[in-house]
Amino acid sequence: MLSAIRGILVHIDENTAELDVGGVTFEVNVPSTLFVNRPETGSELQLYTYLSVREDDLSLFGFQTREERSLFKMLITVSGIGPKGALQVLSTLRPNDLIAAILSEDAKSIARAPGIGQKTAQKVVLELRDKVSGMPVSDLSSVSGTQKAVAYAENDTKHDVILALTELGFSGSEAYKAVAQLPDDLDASRMLNLALKSIAR
Repeated sequence: MLSAIRGILVHIDENTAELDVGGVTFEVNVPSTLFVNRPETGSELQLYTYLSVREDDLSLFGFQTREERSLFKMLITVSGIGPKGALQVLSTLRPNDLIAAILSEDAKSIARAPGIGQKTAQKVVLELRDKVSGMPVSDLSSVSGTQKAVAYAENDTKHDVILALTELGFSGSEAYKAVAQLPDDLDASRMLNLALKSIAR
C-alpha cells in the first residue's frame, strides 16, 4: 500500500499537486485547502496518500496529515460519496470544522460541499458521528481540542445548546467555540444566552 509520498513540488492548482519523486512525476488529487496554504514550487512536500483503484482508473489522493486522510477514508464509506465527493467535503470544511459539524449534527454545513446534498450530508452525520467522536485530530484549534469536542457531545445540555445554535444558522465550529469555556452545570437557557453573547462579540 502506498502510504505517503515525498517529493519536489513542480506544480499545484486548486485540486491537483504534481510531485517529482526521483525523476518520476506523480499527479495527486488534493483538497483545495492545500492550494490556499500554497507551498512554494520547488519546495519539498510530503503527502499522506490513498490510492483509489477502479476498473478504468487509478487515482492518487494526498493529504497534509494522517488524520485528514482518515476522515477521507471514513467519508468514502458513506453511501453516495466517492473519492471526488470526499475531497470536495474536505475542500469545503477543514478537519476540525468537519468533526464539529458531525458531532453537532450540522448537516447544513456539510451540504455546502459541491455535489453533496442535504440527504447525503445527513448520512455523513448519522454514520460517522460515533467514529469521529474519539478521533485524535491535530488541527482542532477552533474547537479547543478533541477531548473538549467529545465532552460536548457527551454532555446533554451542551449538546442541546450546540444543536440550538446550529438551528439558528450558526456553523458547527461556531457553536463549539461558543460553548468552549462555559461551565457544565449551567441550565440550557443560561448556557444558550451566554453562547449567543460570545458569538456576538
